[in-house]
Amino acid sequence: MKLTITALAALFMLQVWCLPTPEPRPELETRQSCDNLNLVPLLRAYSSKQTDHFYTTDVQEMQHAIAKDSYRSEGNEALVLFDPVPGSVALYRLWSKTFTDHFYTTSESERDAAIATGKYDFEGITAWVFPTQVCGSVPLYRLVNAPIEDHFYTTNDAERKNVIANNGYVDEGVAGYVYLTP
Repeated sequence: MKLTITALAALFMLQVWCLPTPEPRPELETRQSCDNLNLVPLLRAYSSKQTDHFYTTDVQEMQHAIAKDSYRSEGNEALVLFDPVPGSVALYRLWSKTFTDHFYTTSESERDAAIATGKYDFEGITAWVFPTQVCGSVPLYRLVNAPIEDHFYTTNDAERKNVIANNGYVDEGVAGYVYLTP
């Protein structure tokens, strides 16, 4: 009887060792990283004087823009990642003094090309977002109004459609995926 149990145990161990190793699944790693995210508000403001939309996660920076740079707060646009997590990408911020335009992109090549024109300066990383929809995230739409040189970002599809229909903005797709504010 001992021999039979030992032989069965050895056979079982042989089968376990011979099982193929599961392939890594990045979408599961990203999904797992969505628990306990360090989310912060993405604050939105607009300056009619500069015809510029401004977004930041820094409350003091927003207060300064309102007090000193003629911006008016438009509230919290979304919740974004304060720190990078697996699967997230940087949301880069650029500023054009020439156009008085803040421009945000997740594309390094687009960032670099805008800087290379000499019309935009790199101001750093505003936040971290997902390049694809995960964990209940929603699109952060990117639009531009070329005649007034203003980039506009919103999570509200009705607002996106309205500024396209009534304010001269053109849809440039999705800048990244973020979370709605409660």
